[in-house]
This record gives sequence, structure tokens and C-alpha cells, in this order.
Amino acid sequence: MGARKWAALMSVLIFLLSYWGLCVNGLKMGLILTGVHKLKYPIKNAADLSTIRDNLYRIGFKEAKVVSYGTSKDVLISIAPRVDIDQMILVDKVMQALPGSTKQRVDFCGPQWPKSL
Repeated sequence: MGARKWAALMSVLIFLLSYWGLCVNGLKMGLILTGVHKLKYPIKNAADLSTIRDNLYRIGFKEAKVVSYGTSKDVLISIAPRVDIDQMILVDKVMQALPGSTKQRVDFCGPQWPKSL
């Protein structure tokens, strides 16, 4: 086969794989397009981020992003907004998942559309 035929075959194959992946997984709206709740919690001891992620996953926040913020005792949690949970209920549930922590800051950042769109 010539180089053009191989390139066309690879192009069709990549297209079909991409289409299959889109059908199986669907579109995932990122935090930029949906907005995000940002919660900052200082913890008494050094934070174990994997344990915090597991606790949040267990109570239903599977998409939560947990990062160390500032010192090793500060945790910043980003959670996409959900229609079925009010912000105050969300904060209370997260507090239950983080024993020994205090709420320092709760923010909601709305969706931001890049200028290129």
C-alpha cells in the first residue's frame, strides 16, 4: 500500500476509536464550564490526602479534588456543584468526612467561559 492509503486507514481508525470512546464515556464537563465549590480546611495534624479522598468518595463526592494548600496541615477541596445538594448541606457533609478539622473558607466560583469560545 502507498503512504496515502496507510495514512487514510490510520485516520479512519483513530476516528472510529474516538467515536467509540465518546459513545462509551460521554462528554465530561470540566470545572471551568460547571463552576466549583472550594472549601479550605485546616487540620490539626499533617493531612493524609488519600484518606480524605477516600472519605469523600465514601459519602458520595466521587469527583472531589483534594490538594494540600499552603502548609501540610491545610487542605483545599474542590467539588463540582450538584443540583440535589444545597451548599450548606454540602459543607456539613464534608465536615463529617474530615474529623478534627475546622471550616476556614467556603467559596463558589461560577462557570467561566474562555474568550476563545
